[in-house]
Amino acid sequence: MPYTASNVPLEIYGNTATFATDYGPSGTGLTAAHVSITKLVFGDQDTATRVSSADPLPVQINGNTGSAVEVTGDIRGTGDFYVRNSLISGNTAIYLAVAGTTSGGLVGVTGYIQGTSGGHPVGISGNVNVNNLAVPIKGITEDWYIGFGGSTGSGISAGIYPVMVTGGRKLSSSVDSVTVSGTVGITGGRFLSSGTDTVAVRGYDGGTKVWTRLFAGDGTTLGHSGDALNVNLVNSGVTFTLNVAATIGVTNSTEPPLKIQGYTGSNGIPVTVRGENNGAVEVTSTAALNVSVGNEVSIDDSAILAKLGTTGDIYSRLTDIKTNTSGISTIADDIRNGNASVKVSQITRPSTFTAGTSRISASSGAVKLATNVVLRAGVTIKASSNNSDVVYVGSSTLTRSNDNGYPLDPGESVFLEVGNLNTIYVRSSSGTQTIHYISS
Repeated sequence: MPYTASNVPLEIYGNTATFATDYGPSGTGLTAAHVSITKLVFGDQDTATRVSSADPLPVQINGNTGSAVEVTGDIRGTGDFYVRNSLISGNTAIYLAVAGTTSGGLVGVTGYIQGTSGGHPVGISGNVNVNNLAVPIKGITEDWYIGFGGSTGSGISAGIYPVMVTGGRKLSSSVDSVTVSGTVGITGGRFLSSGTDTVAVRGYDGGTKVWTRLFAGDGTTLGHSGDALNVNLVNSGVTFTLNVAATIGVTNSTEPPLKIQGYTGSNGIPVTVRGENNGAVEVTSTAALNVSVGNEVSIDDSAILAKLGTTGDIYSRLTDIKTNTSGISTIADDIRNGNASVKVSQITRPSTFTAGTSRISASSGAVKLATNVVLRAGVTIKASSNNSDVVYVGSSTLTRSNDNGYPLDPGESVFLEVGNLNTIYVRSSSGTQTIHYISS
């Protein structure tokens, strides 16, 4: 029974090696045979180069003695292909004939000279003569607007374009002038309609803005300030409607002080002056101000006495407070320095606890261990003994990298004293792993 697999195994010193083949490809005598897959290498006996797109297999085409080499079909390649003249003895060149004579005569052109649709115009330089007579250069007189918005026309095949002249220089509005004399006629096309057509007008720089200047009757250029036109109002009786903001600031320059007064009518309204510090007005003076109080100022401390007691004065009461609170500073210093001792008489234990299990997939990244669960005595987290890989426990930074977590091997546990389960994140190193937790 023949061996029909694509690759043939061969035993080599007790081991096997596989040679790449294709079994049973089409071809004479190959339908039941292994055809070896090989790589081509070329070079001499000392070097060997693998055939690749960078190092193609060199091929030399030779014919028999006295006969030409015949090549049929298309010959294609990449890169630059040069066509040049061949030199014989000395510097005498064999001319390369281009639809002309082999002696270097003029190349005759028949038919139309035109550019290619979507390509570059045909450039013409020098003098164009026919039988030593100057002949004007112009495009086709029919259907010249093919491809420029015109119709396809008739009589001349579509795709014919006008002859365009290149070279020279562009005209400049600063140094050149163009004079158009006589009647300028327009043929072809159609009349524009204001209902369906638009005409774009561009400035001299090709932009969408057309620069203009306004002149007075005497020829003086009208001025402007920024984007506003300067206008002088000469005649009287002009009425304006002004929209004034609710708050208007008025400042002096080098003029005398600005006077401020209230309304002067029969219903006069005083001017209210407020300072910047919650309405307080700051008063300054270059000389001392008289701030003495002319009358005796008395303070009724009945309300204070009612809070401190019905007998005794305020001073004695405050002295008692100072004496009875003098130890507070000593207690604060002991707490700050670690000298204070605390005796805990009773701890209130939580009345309930929470236990649960969470399965974490490595594809989900870091996830919260549980939702909002308030803790009072912490939580113990344990990796299942049946896990196949490490799980990590950490804060929200675990979402960025496993390095930000604490690893738990299968069966290991850790206790955390936190206030809520939603602050703990867990993450699987690979696959899907299980986490158990119990908290109170």
